[in-house]
Amino acid sequence: MPLPYFSSWHAIWRVKVQLLRGIVTVAGGLLTLAILVQIASRYLFRTSILGIEEVILYLAVWFYFLGSALGAEQREHISASLVDVLAIGETPKRWVHWFASLLAVIICAWMTWWAFGLVEWSWQMNMRSTELRVPVWLTQASIPAGLGLMTFYLLVECVDNLRHLVLRKEAP
Repeated sequence: MPLPYFSSWHAIWRVKVQLLRGIVTVAGGLLTLAILVQIASRYLFRTSILGIEEVILYLAVWFYFLGSALGAEQREHISASLVDVLAIGETPKRWVHWFASLLAVIICAWMTWWAFGLVEWSWQMNMRSTELRVPVWLTQASIPAGLGLMTFYLLVECVDNLRHLVLRKEAP
């Protein structure tokens, strides 16, 4: 990602991304293992492990939201690439890319704000899961965490798109 120009920022950026990748990888591995254990216990041993479905759900939600943030960092998120085919000329294409990234930042920031409200409400209501009695806000915290990271990465992309629009350079 072409954000940091200073070597210290670049180092911090790399460490942050490596940490995020590590968390997503561990969560994906644990999710796979938990599903495998549940399948084996149910179909091989004819028993069920109490609460494993909740654990799988919690891991999956964190995995999905942090994975989507990682996708935004890598700029591999869903985009309207049809514009690349339909736009006549590079300047209109750059304007559309910048506007789309600005719109994505606004929507993602709004959703992050809403998600913080959801977590706060769950905290205040002291909501707990059915089987394990885990506070629901622990799972819901993945929503503002993932969306907050996505907002940040989309903002970096928006600034980068604006820079390419103003400098009339090709985006990476």
